[in-house]
Amino acid sequence: MEKITKRITVFLIALCMAVLCGCQEDNYDDAQENKDVLVIYALEDNYQMWELNDLINKYQEQYDDAQVVLQIGMENSSDDRAAKIQRLNNSIISGKGPDILLLEGLPQEKYVEQGMLEDMEEFVHKQVVEQDLFPTIVETYKVDEAQYGIPYCFTMMNVSALEHYEGFESLDTLEGFRDYLKQLQEKDDIPVYGKWSYDQIISIVYRLYVAEQEGFLEKISEENIEKFYQVIHEIYQMVDMKEVEEAGKTMDTVSLLPLGYETLDLVATGNIQFSLDYIETPDNLRNLIALQQNGYATSLLKNENNLLCVPAITFGVVKKDKEKQELIESFLSFALSENVQQEIDTLPVNRNAMKKVLNNFNNEQITIETEEPVSVMTLDFTKLAEDEIEKWIDIFEKTTCVGMTDQKIFGIIMENARYVVAGKMSEADAAHEAYRQISVYQDE
Repeated sequence: MEKITKRITVFLIALCMAVLCGCQEDNYDDAQENKDVLVIYALEDNYQMWELNDLINKYQEQYDDAQVVLQIGMENSSDDRAAKIQRLNNSIISGKGPDILLLEGLPQEKYVEQGMLEDMEEFVHKQVVEQDLFPTIVETYKVDEAQYGIPYCFTMMNVSALEHYEGFESLDTLEGFRDYLKQLQEKDDIPVYGKWSYDQIISIVYRLYVAEQEGFLEKISEENIEKFYQVIHEIYQMVDMKEVEEAGKTMDTVSLLPLGYETLDLVATGNIQFSLDYIETPDNLRNLIALQQNGYATSLLKNENNLLCVPAITFGVVKKDKEKQELIESFLSFALSENVQQEIDTLPVNRNAMKKVLNNFNNEQITIETEEPVSVMTLDFTKLAEDEIEKWIDIFEKTTCVGMTDQKIFGIIMENARYVVAGKMSEADAAHEAYRQISVYQDE
């Protein structure tokens, strides 16, 4: 319940803050042309806008003469995404676009190919050294030694379970993931994953698949898309996925980052066997560690070599004249500083800030409550020793971010996956159609 309430509260506050700090698409031309005003563009108005608005407010408090404008492309989910992106593209090409983009939801690979983003490699390298950032996370958007995106924070993906069943440590492939779920389904009467939705399952499994297939976006084939569809279809057909069945019937749209409300909590209270969830806030991380300390099975998701994370609130700098370069670098440097990062409500990319976050977890009893079914579990949390904090820092040092996920390609693959699980297309036919659509898109 804590997670849901917090996200809803944050989202409502973000809407209010957007009114105060943001501006609509049609009302920011003057700001764009003012060299003393920094314009930041986000495609969607989601719960992360609270974090961004808070950052903007702190920056303007620190620098009295600073003016930062947040532009939201889609004021609501019914807006035409493609039309909004095209309008943004036209403004960038004309030289009147924003100064900084939030890359989430935008076709960042296309922007890189077309030379629309500034190479920030030199700046990022300096920040990694001087501000002690996690390099493997911050350098997610590095392409051929050029750096086109700078994550402000990140999210981990986690598996939690009631017990360490056989195969729990081998979830780094699609087949291993599928086989483990089958085993749980046959084990006892407790549901495997209760409240999961189709969107959540397919989104996280897609991320696992993209991470597993190195260079997936560069060498997409019918064969590997069909393999993905086969595994998704098998998972979908498991008997306790009633929510998934209903979601499949509606054939509605899918978001890029659906969140697993209460799934980790439902494992803690013994209502489900298995949770696949995002660890995106310090509270999520504390609860995960509490599960470990109290004997539950937990594992951060990984591919063959590294743990996986998802970058969030990723800044990309639009390539234009250099008159705002100093202002842009000032804002980004401020965002990555220890003082700012240690106060954010997401996982920080600053190493020293992360240490402080972990050190602030104190001895306490954590009460976990769920609404459906109504359950309460109290877990003892023991403050982390210095060596335990260093082990977690080492974990974050060794992550691989799966961030370069083209929204358009994701949408094409997901749309055709829905026809597979609804029985309207075979895996092979859907893979053929998805590959055809992706090829057309990539040739544009």
